[in-house]
Amino acid sequence: MGIDAFVWLHALATRHAASVVLVGDFTSVVADFIHRAEWLLRCGMTPTFVFDGARLPAKDRTAESRAIRRATEFAKAQAGSSDAEPCEAHYRAAIKIEWGMVQMVIAALRTRGFQYVVAPYEADSQLVHLCNTGCIDAVISVDSDLVVLGAKKVYFRVNCYTGDAKVLQQKDLGSADLSTVEDVSLRGLVHFHGLAA
Repeated sequence: MGIDAFVWLHALATRHAASVVLVGDFTSVVADFIHRAEWLLRCGMTPTFVFDGARLPAKDRTAESRAIRRATEFAKAQAGSSDAEPCEAHYRAAIKIEWGMVQMVIAALRTRGFQYVVAPYEADSQLVHLCNTGCIDAVISVDSDLVVLGAKKVYFRVNCYTGDAKVLQQKDLGSADLSTVEDVSLRGLVHFHGLAA
């Protein structure tokens, strides 16, 4: 199972937003990440974690606008940091996944014998490549569009407490040449699927 590691990092960092943003303390994020990784093992999966690598030059503008938004949210959090006005939502919006956090998670994964890959650029392309070369059978991500990009099976909306997930499979896209079809209904492509408990 290939895991889009940055999806997990973002989700887990929001749980500890104030300590991540204010102090740069990633300890709780790393512990939660490893806890989830071990949960996958208990479900009978062999995970390979794929981390984003270098930023694509084509995304420079997007990165700049995100940096401005994070700075604005951080300022709002600082301005509303009294007990009278909670600011946790602003801290969550100010989170940036720092390379130091990634290094700590990779070190913890390595110590416990988990497989990981740092993609040349974004994890999506690397996950599709790993799927197509038979290194992984499926992907866990929030990006269900990975099926269109070439991943054979994508589990998304994974609930790590119940094991429930949605699954999209490439084979369900059909054999029609989609470039000639004007309207495509995605109804019926999404199936509820329980992961092994």
